[in-house]
Amino acid sequence: DWYAFKTPDGLTCVLQRNGGYGCSGPIPGAPQGENLVSGGPGVPAFSSAAGDVFANLNAKPLPAGSRVSYQTVSCGSDGSVTTCSDSRIQSGFVLSPAGSFIINGGRNPLVDRPEGTNPFMN
Repeated sequence: DWYAFKTPDGLTCVLQRNGGYGCSGPIPGAPQGENLVSGGPGVPAFSSAAGDVFANLNAKPLPAGSRVSYQTVSCGSDGSVTTCSDSRIQSGFVLSPAGSFIINGGRNPLVDRPEGTNPFMN
């Protein structure tokens, strides 16, 4: 079971009840033109699929200024940029017409941090 929505760019995104989440379609600025970004459980990553893996879902657009959440994963849109993040691992992804990327480079700042830094203080 999952919750699905469309981004302003027309990508289809899902939040699965098992903790998985992702978006598929022509992702703007994805590495090597990859068409799928997914995560959970674990750090999200870009990949290539044979087609739009969620194309058969009848997903409705996520209105600007709103979000959908399930457990520790939240996805939201401002009408242009869509962000999905998992608070459990402090990572996620951003999908934007200007380019798309993985939040925190896929590293959990509470666990994997440079020597001599403190994630609780600037």
